[in-house]
Amino acid sequence: MARATIALMALLIAPYAVALDTDGDGMSDALEETLGTDAAFAEILTKVGESPAYEPTEKRAARYDVREVYFAPVAQGRWLWRIDFAVPYSYDNTIIILYVDADNDRATGRSGMGCETTYGHHRGRSTQMFYLPEDRRPEFPVARIAAEDRSFYICADLPLKQEDGRTRFRMNILSEQADPHESRDGLGWLDVDAPGESERARVVTFADLRENEGFEVTDSAELLWKIQDDPANVIINSYRDCDYEGFEYYHSEYRWPALR
Repeated sequence: MARATIALMALLIAPYAVALDTDGDGMSDALEETLGTDAAFAEILTKVGESPAYEPTEKRAARYDVREVYFAPVAQGRWLWRIDFAVPYSYDNTIIILYVDADNDRATGRSGMGCETTYGHHRGRSTQMFYLPEDRRPEFPVARIAAEDRSFYICADLPLKQEDGRTRFRMNILSEQADPHESRDGLGWLDVDAPGESERARVVTFADLRENEGFEVTDSAELLWKIQDDPANVIINSYRDCDYEGFEYYHSEYRWPALR
């Protein structure tokens, strides 16, 4: 009787251990919230590249082995890349760099490559580089990244070229070791011809907000000193008094200590 009870409890508990995936597209709801995709809409990703497997060695571990790359339009001006690896992906001593030639023109962007920007991570910290004029950088805000199982995801808002109802751009991916910094795998430059831009509205992220709610912002040093000198105010030092995730300390001798 005891065995039957234990078995029944296992059956009742097991379904709740599985990550919730409301739309059944293979991405958990928690993952979609991080990426800024719609957990109620099943994303359809198209394979746009693949790389042959290699025999893992102590120096060239399987966690660097890029196998396949998938891509999807997920909202107006929002795009999702999924990079699949040979084994469950880890941020341990790894780097990913995704080069994007957004306008599909090798003569613009980075000399010799044509890319306008790169996205990726360095040991789990989001990274980005620009190869375009300063005034155009707001068109390429920081991407949202996440890892789940064998996949590393990049979800970015940017103007990818649209032509004849299709999305056409160039891309390259490097998989690297962080320390010592060495290349481990890559795709090489690929011409991507994928489904056109989605008509769905974007899921609103922090990057989409244009106004503060419940906060006032000031550049007045005089006001800041008055606030600090008033004993009625409680000053919270963000990087000393708080726990934070997804931020890093921003040090500059020309401004107050801050997180970004």
